[in-house]
Amino acid sequence: PLLSTQVSAVSPVAVARPTAVARRRRVLIVDDNVDAAVTLGALVSEWGHEFRPDYRRIYEAATPREALTIAATFERILFVRVGPLVALATAQAAAGDKDLRAFVKTIETERATGNRGLVVQFASRFGLRPDLTVDRATEILWTLTGPHPAEQLVIRCGWDWPTYEAWLVDTVHHALFGSP
Repeated sequence: PLLSTQVSAVSPVAVARPTAVARRRRVLIVDDNVDAAVTLGALVSEWGHEFRPDYRRIYEAATPREALTIAATFERILFVRVGPLVALATAQAAAGDKDLRAFVKTIETERATGNRGLVVQFASRFGLRPDLTVDRATEILWTLTGPHPAEQLVIRCGWDWPTYEAWLVDTVHHALFGSP
């Protein structure tokens, strides 16, 4: 990965370094190009923010099941933190709020982009089922890791999070890679 000094040397745009960070932030960077994501993460870290090391562990996992287990835990964390807010925004968007409709569309587009990045990595590192394209695998992952399955199984059916995470890992593993 390039460091900011290397980026400055090859880029016509200077890399600005804030003199002080008002508040340290955790930043999630997802890209189907791991080198680009790590490089951007290094820059963000230099600026005093945290580049989601937990999420990066997905890309470093030795097996598909290990990667999916890390991803399932990350999905739980996201759902607990922002699930209710996203549900409210989605409901208001459905009620006709044009700004929230655009916001929800952005969330879903970014989620799809992140899922595609994971699938591309899974395909290159572990291989997908022979009958599965990256596009179809992305659609499957996007559906299974969305807020609706978690809401249905954890909130409405009363599953605990460890049971949900185990189900998600098994289901996604079977869908993308075949039998365990």
